[in-house]
Amino acid sequence: MLLDIFLPGSVARLMLKKKPGCCCTLWCAGGLRMQGAGSRGFTLVELMIAVAIIGILAMITFPAIIRARWRAGVARYCHDVRIAAGAFELYALEHGTYPPDRTPAVVPPGMDEYLEKIRWQNPTSLGGNWDWDYRVFGYEAGVSVYKPDAPEEILKSVDATIDDGNLDSGIFRSRPDGYIYIIEE
Repeated sequence: MLLDIFLPGSVARLMLKKKPGCCCTLWCAGGLRMQGAGSRGFTLVELMIAVAIIGILAMITFPAIIRARWRAGVARYCHDVRIAAGAFELYALEHGTYPPDRTPAVVPPGMDEYLEKIRWQNPTSLGGNWDWDYRVFGYEAGVSVYKPDAPEEILKSVDATIDDGNLDSGIFRSRPDGYIYIIEE
């Protein structure tokens, strides 16, 4: 019963006592629910309390759900960028050079079989597109995310996971219109 949630057991039992000669199931002064013959349902007060409780629970859980979603996206991106970097390194080992630079979301020639585990044409888990950078931005080779949707704090979290937490140094850095995981400087 609703009263048991908000009131100690003895107080709730006192309020539930029926007045002599009253047709109510509950004591009238309790004002919670009047159940006469055939009357069923919840009062407006009970419904408002239930809605308020649901609202409070939603306010508590929503930010946690958002944080968990971003953490999962960071973990997924870190995993995928390492796999992509390994694929490009394997290609370079087998062919003696890296594949030529391509535009974002376009698989470089000869890399289809190496990038089977990554959907290169699809957006990354941080938003934006995958991009292979060869001899651009002052680096020999790197895997980039082009125009990510994620806020900078999320990208700093990626950098802290992969590297040193500083987007201006290390192997994960900012670049024009995106961020690059440097394979070779």
